[in-house]
Amino acid sequence: MGWWQSTTDQPPLASIVLDVRVLELVAARVTSGAWQDYLDSYHRDDWVRSRVISTLISALFAAVNGYYDVIPPSEHAQLAGLERTIFEPIPAGRHVFRADRALVALPTLATIWPIHDHVGRQLHTLAAHLSSPAALEAWCQTLGDRWTRARARLQRIRNALAHGGPLTQAADTVHRLAHQRAGRALSFTLEALLDGRGAVKAHQDARNHMTAWRNSVAGAASVHDALSPL
Repeated sequence: MGWWQSTTDQPPLASIVLDVRVLELVAARVTSGAWQDYLDSYHRDDWVRSRVISTLISALFAAVNGYYDVIPPSEHAQLAGLERTIFEPIPAGRHVFRADRALVALPTLATIWPIHDHVGRQLHTLAAHLSSPAALEAWCQTLGDRWTRARARLQRIRNALAHGGPLTQAADTVHRLAHQRAGRALSFTLEALLDGRGAVKAHQDARNHMTAWRNSVAGAASVHDALSPL
């Protein structure tokens, strides 16, 4: 935990060393394979789903905030209403993201925002990705390919660091991936310690859950069903 927490204050190369060390230690408790194989086996589908959800949340948040200089005043009231609908207020000043309402609102937001604006392009792209379970399945496949390339890049950079090989600016593109996955690995492991399942069982449960989700996307009745549970 100390290594993982300290990486937030480290430059990319140093953070990769520490985060991969965390992954190595967790992998050794879960499988006999290398850390990169552990990532592919236990983290790939989880990462794909997290990218879909985080992209949806960030795009919708941007669409209902900071629009005053781009969107005509006549649309402001509608955007404010959509913000309250999608990011539902709850006590203590908190908000709950409602994915079902976000999916309904997405075509409207794509119409309100101009296509030449960055947020508008994001919304149009996202609307296409989430237009049907088949479209979402195609997006998941694309994200799976991105995972394969990013994980391989992370492995090459870590090996170069370990063996004194040449280094490039590529570390800037994968150090966040290493940090996120190291944090997720620690989360699986610490939850297992608390509930008594053990690290192996906790990782297997998480992998089975994500594998079942990934296999269900193409045949889902709707995009909302494909994204559930959130």
